Amino acid sequence: MCRNTTNSDYWPRTRPKPDCPGPVRRRCDGSPPRSATGGISAPYAGATANRNWYCCTGGLTALRLAAERPDLVRRLVIVDVTPGTGDHPGKTAAITAFVNGPDDFTSFDEILDRTVAHNPGRSVASLRRGILHNAREQHNGRWAWRYDRLRPTADGSLDFSPLWNDVSALRTPPMLVRGARSPVVDDADTAELLRRQPLARIEIVDGAGHSVQGDRPLELAGLIHDFIFDHDAHTDRG
Repeated sequence: MCRNTTNSDYWPRTRPKPDCPGPVRRRCDGSPPRSATGGISAPYAGATANRNWYCCTGGLTALRLAAERPDLVRRLVIVDVTPGTGDHPGKTAAITAFVNGPDDFTSFDEILDRTVAHNPGRSVASLRRGILHNAREQHNGRWAWRYDRLRPTADGSLDFSPLWNDVSALRTPPMLVRGARSPVVDDADTAELLRRQPLARIEIVDGAGHSVQGDRPLELAGLIHDFIFDHDAHTDRG
């Protein structure tokens, strides 16, 4: 659900590349990452601390990882998602409608056409790149998404609220980047994050929807670079 964040044309080698842990790619089913992935730190045994950014359900998985294995997360940037994202169906209605479409598609062009129709503010080129990361061609020549379907509760909500405790447990203040046109994160979510992490940095990107990395890739890259590398430089001099 978040591999389509990779817009390689906009990510110089000196900047952290977007990354999603493996479980996210297969477990975007609306379950809180704690239950969807079990012991989420297990795939990272022996890993070293890193600096990455995550969006959508990947952001919630990264939050789980940062709380469970703070030694692996030096800096955390979360793009347009919080544990409050699923508390009202209206926040994720567009995402759910898109993800819960056909099981597969007759061709790449068909899956591209649907993606373009659901993302009117994005360029076809960026969406094409996203599909190549987020979908696969099956043995019968049809195309299917790599992620699982969202599974909301009976009232249409998605309960990620247990992960607010992980926000409180973070040892390093995160940066939350919101898309100004996105309904996925609202002011109440931002206020709750700041209540639990008063030193968190909040950025709102004008002209961006939920897919900040697709709508405003250069602006997002600049924010990530500033947040991660400027902090590291100060720490090294410290």
